[in-house]
Amino acid sequence: MFVAGRAASLYERLILLLIRLDRKDEAFHYAELARSRTFVESVLGKHADVPASADDSSLLRQEQQLRLELSSLEAAVESARTRRAPTAATNLLVAQLYKKREEYERSLARLKLSGGTAAAFLGRIEPPTEAKIRARLRPRQMLLSFFVTKEKTVAFVLTSERFNAVVLDVGRQEIEAATTRLRDFNGASFPSSESLSLYATLLRPLERFGVREASQIGIVPHGPLHYLPFAALSDGSKYLGERAPLFYLPSADLFGLSGSVGSPRIVPIAAFAHSRAGQARLEYAATEAENIAADYGVAALTGAAATATAFRAAAASALRLHIAAHGVLNPVQPAFSRLLLGPDDRSDGIVNLYEIPGLPITGVDLVTLSACDTQLGRRSVGDEVAGINRAFLAAGARTVVASLWTVDDEVGAMLMRRFYENLRAGMSKVKALQAAQTAIRADHPSPYDWAPFVLNGDPGMEIVP
Repeated sequence: MFVAGRAASLYERLILLLIRLDRKDEAFHYAELARSRTFVESVLGKHADVPASADDSSLLRQEQQLRLELSSLEAAVESARTRRAPTAATNLLVAQLYKKREEYERSLARLKLSGGTAAAFLGRIEPPTEAKIRARLRPRQMLLSFFVTKEKTVAFVLTSERFNAVVLDVGRQEIEAATTRLRDFNGASFPSSESLSLYATLLRPLERFGVREASQIGIVPHGPLHYLPFAALSDGSKYLGERAPLFYLPSADLFGLSGSVGSPRIVPIAAFAHSRAGQARLEYAATEAENIAADYGVAALTGAAATATAFRAAAASALRLHIAAHGVLNPVQPAFSRLLLGPDDRSDGIVNLYEIPGLPITGVDLVTLSACDTQLGRRSVGDEVAGINRAFLAAGARTVVASLWTVDDEVGAMLMRRFYENLRAGMSKVKALQAAQTAIRADHPSPYDWAPFVLNGDPGMEIVP
């Protein structure tokens, strides 16, 4: 189900009305229906055997042909710029590229709305009840699911023992403004007042339900909260990320979802590092990838060897994927946000967002995007977020670690080394990230350094030696 414009406003009014009528379970149901359904249904569809109809196959062939044409045009534009071709010729190619991108996006929309066998299956997916989600939670594990409206924000609090709904006295514009101010900082200055204020508004009213005591907290953001670093919110004595490991979910539906087996994973990790010419030099990326790969007894792919072709091959064989490279967010045409890897005779080295869901990712346990702004994406009225991290989740990855802002190269490399050391020591994925952030915070106390990376999807389980 896709919710947009007027329909989204109706959902907001309905959810607030149900809360006032003390029908919080129904309010939660509609809040789940109203968020990211296109994305959630695509992920859930990965866990079911859905045959493609004839109509589906035709549309898929069209999509594949357009993708090939796009790749050819993108390579032509890149070549023209490298050769410093005449401006008029380059501009003509760029215009053709944008036109083809629009055609491709229309093709994707037709595929989603096709009404074929797959579409009919997806249309039958309904959110589970709060009781079924709570049954998946372990003791002291908590889900905080937010729903932001124009004037108010609803926070649904789920634990294994109870379910609560709280209406917070803050609306969309206030959250957007405060989140923008909080994110507008650098290593020398952190807006602690905004951190305290946002904690007081969003989290302090929930403390009576055990936020301070939770052993692990899952955040289901909505609206502008997608861009908020919850780990960097402070109660005045500690940051939330110090109190508990945090993980993010696009929807409460996806909590506890068992991963599909997918293709056999014979390589423990594939680590890539590439610093694209024309972009800021990633001085520590190669060392980061080499150290991580060496710990698993494999060789990293760095520099010219870190090609998009090699990455596509690794997607079918590696249990974990680590990418230390530039990420480029395209807020105007989000399907063309991209990871920049190395070119070869088969590819221009660009991995576009739109092609990621078609990669054989199902069965990958962890994708780490040690690149800038990979957690971000353009948000629609229906709360669909087109971002690189979600593309990997949609492709079938169990967990994706991505960044909320531009990461300091050296500090990011140190954090990642700690993260993988903690994983090999048996920590869960979410605990491994929190412990790595704690270690970095000792020498780099500003959230600018330790808080950008967030974990999406499956938080993992502790492995006791």
